Amino acid sequence: MKKVVYEGSLPEVELLLTGKRFKKGQEVAVTDEEYAALQKHKDFKIVKEKKEGAK
Repeated sequence: MKKVVYEGSLPEVELLLTGKRFKKGQEVAVTDEEYAALQKHKDFKIVKEKKEGAK
């Protein structure tokens, strides 16, 4: 599952596509459909998954 972080100016926003709420600075897991909608939005940052076992 992919994760995004909202980093806009408002304390909280709602995604009209699904009604999911995003609080500023909090990681949220999103579906592929939501991910596609938020991928190029300037207020959302994509969280890269950390590889296990990496030193």
